[in-house]
Amino acid sequence: GKQNAQLVGREFSQRGIPIDEVHHSPYCRTTDTARLAFGESRAAQYLSLLEVLQAEAAQKQTQTLSQVIGSYAGEGNLVLVTHEPNIRAVSFELMKHLDILVMEPLGGTEFEELGVIRFTAE
Repeated sequence: GKQNAQLVGREFSQRGIPIDEVHHSPYCRTTDTARLAFGESRAAQYLSLLEVLQAEAAQKQTQTLSQVIGSYAGEGNLVLVTHEPNIRAVSFELMKHLDILVMEPLGGTEFEELGVIRFTAE
């Protein structure tokens, strides 16, 4: 897992992908992944695992996630390190381990899915 996280970070760096902010779920594995891949990051409650929440709380959290993605306006990219159920809540893409979903903010809670970058483990 550590090597895979570092691989993703190296790929972003080698490809010159500008990163403005990195947010991660407060869970240990996502925290470690974000820090190993990108260095500085911050925990974001709206990225917590949906499956452990009551339905109303999960819906509210998904709305917050959509708002963060749709309204993002930083100079570089926003990287979100979260859980597969959270991604499923905002996307129809079938994601695998190490996949990165690329989205373009359109304002408010609206965004467009541009595609998936797939990495393979070393």
